[in-house]
Amino acid sequence: MDVFIDPPYLMDNLRACYEGTLLTAKKFICHIMNTATIAPNGDVLNCIHIRKPFGNILDAPFEEIWNSEAANTFRRQLLKNNLTPLCENCPFMSPAPRSVTRKIQSL
Repeated sequence: MDVFIDPPYLMDNLRACYEGTLLTAKKFICHIMNTATIAPNGDVLNCIHIRKPFGNILDAPFEEIWNSEAANTFRRQLLKNNLTPLCENCPFMSPAPRSVTRKIQSL
């Protein structure tokens, strides 16, 4: 069971959080975007919550799966689209600094 303490930025944006409009208020980044999860069946996942598999380590080497065009495109789109509604209350999300926001806009 996962137990998380609400990230501090949620207190500053509590109304948007409850209204489900947090992601439209500002740009966010994911702190575990570059962290892989390997499911018990061998699937390589980018996120423990989104659970989108990019391949299986029983079929291909981890490096090949993690660096595949599908995985890289997913991560780029995730940033470009300001994450997903599933991400909105995730403790691994935080407001993006301006320097990162400029880089995301150039994707």
